Amino acid sequence: MKEIILDANAKINLYLDVVSKRSDGYHNIESVMQTLSLSDKVSVRWNECINKKSIKQTFINSDLPCDETNLCYKAAKAYFNCFDIDSYDIEISVEKNIPEAAGLAGGSADAAAVIRALDILCKKNSADTVLSEIGLMVGSDVAFCIVGGTCKVCGRGEIVEKLSPIPKLWAVVSKSQNESVSTKEAYAKIDSREINSDEKISFNDYIDALSRGDIKALTENVYNVFQTVMADSLCHTYEIINSMKKDGALCSLMSGSGPSVFGLFDNEELAKNACGNLKNKYYAELCMPV
Repeated sequence: MKEIILDANAKINLYLDVVSKRSDGYHNIESVMQTLSLSDKVSVRWNECINKKSIKQTFINSDLPCDETNLCYKAAKAYFNCFDIDSYDIEISVEKNIPEAAGLAGGSADAAAVIRALDILCKKNSADTVLSEIGLMVGSDVAFCIVGGTCKVCGRGEIVEKLSPIPKLWAVVSKSQNESVSTKEAYAKIDSREINSDEKISFNDYIDALSRGDIKALTENVYNVFQTVMADSLCHTYEIINSMKKDGALCSLMSGSGPSVFGLFDNEELAKNACGNLKNKYYAELCMPV
């Protein structure tokens, strides 16, 4: 028996725009993604076996299904298929800390951790590009979660480019337990309406601000097209955004298709205070970009 335990880090979108709908049904995006210290704990245990194909899953603090629909299961199957491994007996255990269906890529992060753990257990020493290709078979955010850090992400998620790390900041992540967002519905709303994006900074200009380490430009120009199209149905999300700004956040924005919100702070005490105030009513966690 061998076991690997890895952190599966949440992600936020500092910048997210949907550029076009593709012929395969996916959408082309332009995004700057950032991993956070908020993470699930993923354990993959390899049991010695002969002529067996077994993937068992356990989720702690979660009611996620332990069947073939789960991204962790899909990640393991994709890895085994990629390397023609036809005999395996593994146990996947995930301690969930990242809110589910919240725009923080919790499921994608877990899937990426499973792929990384299997690559270690199988002693393949694969390049990130290879693991990212496997991840893309599982979900659009998995390729980024393989790489992590601060990245430019384009296409449907297959184009992942490492960027300079953002300056040292503190992050508060929060969400209402009473609001949820269907990613499919969010994309459908984008497809059905014209988005006025005249006021946002261009993607390339945002990348340039990041490369300069310009905190002011970096935080003043965060952008998420989903926040625009989902505004009518996310009253709690806007309450959280306003609370963070009132408590000193340099910026506050919805992540992914929501409904989670993050705020960035250049002062740890302000971040702690903002997190404490939000916890009176909502889920909230203090973390850092990593």
